[in-house]
Amino acid sequence: WLRDKNLMTCGAKETLEPLIQAAQLLQVKKKTDEDAEAICSMCNSLSTAQ
Repeated sequence: WLRDKNLMTCGAKETLEPLIQAAQLLQVKKKTDEDAEAICSMCNSLSTAQ
């Protein structure tokens, strides 16, 4: 969508990154220690409060 709208270089991707990561966090399984490690590496744009 960003590419189609020519928004790749205007900072929109960086602005949307926490939202993307939050959506991924809601979809990933959260049962094992390995899952927790994957979440920590995947959600580097989210703050602790988020």
